[in-house]
Amino acid sequence: VCSSDLVFDPETKVLLEKEIGDVLWYLNSLAMEIGSSLDHAARLNNEKLLDRMNRGVLQGSGDTR
Repeated sequence: VCSSDLVFDPETKVLLEKEIGDVLWYLNSLAMEIGSSLDHAARLNNEKLLDRMNRGVLQGSGDTR
């Protein structure tokens, strides 16, 4: 599903944004617990995806492709 295919009414959008905020709070707490940050995790993920793209293995499953 492409994000442009999803349509949410304004009330649902606000509820989803609040839930996303909760998830971010938990993720940030976990990152801090291990001495990291969301920023660092995002940078690592971008590097991982760029590496997969350069090797032509962006599709598929698993983390060690």
